[in-house]
Amino acid sequence: MSLETQEVQEIKEETQNENNQQQEEQKPVWTTKKKILVALMILLIVVLLVLICLEIAYIADFYKYKDTGVDGRLWTVLQRQRGLFGEAA
Repeated sequence: MSLETQEVQEIKEETQNENNQQQEEQKPVWTTKKKILVALMILLIVVLLVLICLEIAYIADFYKYKDTGVDGRLWTVLQRQRGLFGEAA
């Protein structure tokens, strides 16, 4: 190989190395903000699912003990008659 082709080869390798470094720098990195956002979203989804489960449990308890004089597992007789906070007549 001549001296010129070696130089050209070295220049090509250098530019290829620079391109590889630039591509590595451009890869998406998990930032702290993204981690916090994902954690909050997971927490909100879990809280929402727990609330939905509680709602289903209260509705099921209400209908199971609806026309009986027995306290349910979640609702008492007075709560079923007057509402959860005793406001309805």
